[in-house]
Amino acid sequence: PEGASLNIGSRSFRISYTGGDGDDVVLTEVLPTLTVTAIPSGVVLKSPDLSSYPYDSTVMLIAVPPVGYAFTGWSGDATGTQNPLSVTMSTSKVITASFASTVSDLIVDNTNATFTGSWTIDSGSVGSAFFAQDFRYTTTFSSSSATAVFRPNLPLTGNYDVYVWSPRMNQTSKRCSDAELVISSPAGGTNTASVNQGGPGSFNSWVSIASSQAFSQGTNGFVQLSNQSTDVNRFVGADAVRWVWSSNQVSQPYITSVAMTGTNATLTWLSGSNYVYRLQYKNRLSDPTWLAVSSDVTATSVLASKTDTNLASAASRFYRVELLP
Repeated sequence: PEGASLNIGSRSFRISYTGGDGDDVVLTEVLPTLTVTAIPSGVVLKSPDLSSYPYDSTVMLIAVPPVGYAFTGWSGDATGTQNPLSVTMSTSKVITASFASTVSDLIVDNTNATFTGSWTIDSGSVGSAFFAQDFRYTTTFSSSSATAVFRPNLPLTGNYDVYVWSPRMNQTSKRCSDAELVISSPAGGTNTASVNQGGPGSFNSWVSIASSQAFSQGTNGFVQLSNQSTDVNRFVGADAVRWVWSSNQVSQPYITSVAMTGTNATLTWLSGSNYVYRLQYKNRLSDPTWLAVSSDVTATSVLASKTDTNLASAASRFYRVELLP
């Protein structure tokens, strides 16, 4: 019947027409497709990038990790860690590239936090299930009179998932249901979160208070816990805060094409909107310094480009793209 599939050898066909006395049949070849994905994020480039491919043609895959991630291998209809990877399209394929973070988690314990107002140190008499050797607590009021500021020294500019560890107060009547936190950074702005320190799953584990918040490298960002709460006359505990490099990052600035027009070279690379890039060059790889190609580029989409108009006297030229903080 029309629409049915028919396999002849390793190839697939679809019956697109039957007519006459039943002997007239038109077969349309169904070409193989290639589906690529990246886990937990990243980009997989296909060359050529087509909706379907001729049988036994070759496709080159390039796994491009997000910033702060490294490629760890292929899965699905491909295996190993070769990158780029050559794929023969003998049939339709689904291939996944996996990446892993190279940025270590950063934890600021209460011993390294900055406190204002009145806080009491406890190591087990008032609360339990604290992160390390102790925690600090204070009484909640309707307005703030005590704060704890956890300020990390972050190794890289980018997006971070932020978690808080809270102790479990031994007295049920003293557990605060509204521990109010501020998550602040010049790059990501100021956000607030509330943690129920007496609720199930809120102690003896990391509780998310921010996802993919932008932080700059260094010590410009912080998390602040105060004793201001809608649940007054309870104990609020300050224990530890953890910054985790998010999977939601801009792709590394992989150069996808170089187009020559006379003595000009236009380079295009993977980018993120509003990120700033610097195209650099060397005439010999042995040269000690990378030189900038005129002004920096602020990207407006997933691709950015820059033209080098100073090629006339260069016998050769090597390029790289730097993502600026």
